[in-house]
Amino acid sequence: MAIQLSFLEPKQVSSTPVRKADPAGGTRQDDEYNTPKWLWQLGLDVFGLDEYDIDPATNETSTVPACKKFMLLNDGLSRSWKSPKREMTRGWLNPPFSKNSEFVEKLCSEYQKGGLEMIVLDKHDHRVGWWWELEAAAAGLCLIRGYVQFEGHSQSYRFPVSIFYFGPNYEAFERVFKDYGRCVQL
Repeated sequence: MAIQLSFLEPKQVSSTPVRKADPAGGTRQDDEYNTPKWLWQLGLDVFGLDEYDIDPATNETSTVPACKKFMLLNDGLSRSWKSPKREMTRGWLNPPFSKNSEFVEKLCSEYQKGGLEMIVLDKHDHRVGWWWELEAAAAGLCLIRGYVQFEGHSQSYRFPVSIFYFGPNYEAFERVFKDYGRCVQL
């Protein structure tokens, strides 16, 4: 069996992390890890959209295009994510590290109600319970190769990234993300 490797542009993903204190420890001071455009664009490609219906964990400097945006750390946890105007609401979620558990719980609750298709970027940390909750509820997962350089940061950081897919069309998710990491249907 041959293994096919694919490569990203050097500025997108790097194989060498920054050698400093791990910024993904989950404090409020390090919650501003804005998704790079090339990565959120892949999610739009899965959905065939120009913008997401919702980004429930955004901030003032995020470039993720969404019709409805809830600000970081508060609103996304207290409001419904479902759009009353759409049968299926499609969104992007990059939760703040200090609130991973809360956003995973909210995501799972909203997803179980139906009518929600989400792509979730989070640090790949299978040592913690919230990661396993995502894995148990998602339809698919992509383990991104290398280290992602987040917007507004000059270097990539030393934590790997997982992309979770919640929805009915795993095939579209795999088709778009397969060149960026290992995709698994869950």
